[in-house]
Amino acid sequence: MVERGRGTIVNNASISGYAWFPAATTYAAAKTGVVAFSESLRRELDGTGVNVLHLVTPGVDTDMLDATREVYGRHMDAASWSDTSPEEWAAKVVRAVERGDHVLGPGGRLALAKLASRGPAALLDTVSRRMFSRDPR
Repeated sequence: MVERGRGTIVNNASISGYAWFPAATTYAAAKTGVVAFSESLRRELDGTGVNVLHLVTPGVDTDMLDATREVYGRHMDAASWSDTSPEEWAAKVVRAVERGDHVLGPGGRLALAKLASRGPAALLDTVSRRMFSRDPR
């Protein structure tokens, strides 16, 4: 891509790369790494014509989301989570690539969680305490 002087690298992060909630410790660590890798690589490739886009992927209606709801559902109300169809998310990704975006976020309540993650930790601590139960439901 660098030799060609164009291209887009798309990395799949998650809201868990920003908002580190209980019940997904290793997943959050991995997705935080994807965010950091993407942002560092984007800066490294600046001026080469190669863009890096990282996706703050929302709940996409897949088997993985079903499994995630099951795991989180042991400790919080995961039934009310909204989800996006794979086709809808894919169309948003294509538009973001075409625009040359660096980040594609989910919008809605997850956008608020992403924003809150950049503020004082006490804010996410409060949200976590309200939604997470150490004792399985």
